[in-house]
Amino acid sequence: MDAETSTAPRHVVRRLAECDGLDLEGIRVRGLFRGSEFRHGERRGRRGGGAGGDRGRRAVDDRGHRRLLDDPRPATRTTGGGSGGRSRLGVRNVVMADPVPTSVPDRHAPSRSVFALALVTAAAVFPLVFVGAGVTSKGVGMAFPDGFTADGYFLRNPPGWWDKEATRWEHGHRLLGRAVGLLAIALAVAAWKSGGTVRRLAILNLVLICIQGTLGAFRVYEVSTSLAMIHGVFAQVCFCVTSSLAMICAPTWQQPARQRVREARFLQRLCAFGTGVVFLQLVTGAAYRHFGASILLIAHVFWAVVVLFIGGWIVMWVLSVSRERTVLSNLGRLFAALLAGQLLLGAGAYVVTILAVNVSRQLRWLVPSLHVLVGALVLVCSVLLTLCAFRFLEPAPLRRDLSSSKAVAAG
Repeated sequence: MDAETSTAPRHVVRRLAECDGLDLEGIRVRGLFRGSEFRHGERRGRRGGGAGGDRGRRAVDDRGHRRLLDDPRPATRTTGGGSGGRSRLGVRNVVMADPVPTSVPDRHAPSRSVFALALVTAAAVFPLVFVGAGVTSKGVGMAFPDGFTADGYFLRNPPGWWDKEATRWEHGHRLLGRAVGLLAIALAVAAWKSGGTVRRLAILNLVLICIQGTLGAFRVYEVSTSLAMIHGVFAQVCFCVTSSLAMICAPTWQQPARQRVREARFLQRLCAFGTGVVFLQLVTGAAYRHFGASILLIAHVFWAVVVLFIGGWIVMWVLSVSRERTVLSNLGRLFAALLAGQLLLGAGAYVVTILAVNVSRQLRWLVPSLHVLVGALVLVCSVLLTLCAFRFLEPAPLRRDLSSSKAVAAG
């Protein structure tokens, strides 16, 4: 049966086409069912006798079936010539288009230099998050009384800043922030020519980094613990945006090998939900670090159990769907390793800061700072998993039993 020109009911045609392996989503048909080659064959058969009618029906039926199965690339054509706007098959106003490709190359694909600059920017945010966590762990966020300058110096380093631990950590944190800001400016300029999503995301990345620096300055001027917590959480949001930009600029993102999976929609939504769960966990952790309330610690531990459950579920689905070594499967394995490491660091942070008494001063700040850093990596990996699930997975069409579909069509 010809799926494009049959007068059978639409659901019957769709069932037969799906059983025959046809991709109806990639075919655009206009004016379907307005004409029937079977009826036209009957009319030609009546003019030439009863036997001619049978020959016309069989010939048209066989030709249509072979054309669809033997040539899976239907050429773009418009039928409607001849008298009365009909073709020799008797179909009026039928337009067929080539199947939509699974991956369309982006005409605004970024260059390799933009990709390299995005990687460098994301890599520079990594030590910035660690040093910022160290500043909070050491309690040296107020080493300078001014936010936008350091003891009145803006372009120059203040004298003796390296001699004291407090000024060394705080001013080093500010220097790293300036370096990331300059890289973000260069990335926005380099990505401007690329256009499209890359340009918009690069501009968004620059705006978010500027907001992050402003939050850090006002935290000093206002001497606000709440702004310090917001500053810490917002840093991880900037880390996610910068890493997402590096992923989108990657060559594998521009020419994806899409995989058809029946559970694609479920996995995409599960990854997005898992990202929200991880973000809430980081918020509870930041609140406990800055305010130290016992109820916040209980909430942080309880939500960690939820994160482990959802994260393990995501890893199980990702590895079952993508069994080969792909970007998605590699991210799934990395996500599992980060979750395990974060669990160990969380237990270690609880031991060195609350339970243990005779613990070295280095461990008291190092373990909690590493806990913050790995938590940021867990959030980044979750965001990248979500992006790759939407990019590299697509729902597979349901395939029904051919015999049952033909029985429905015959009935």
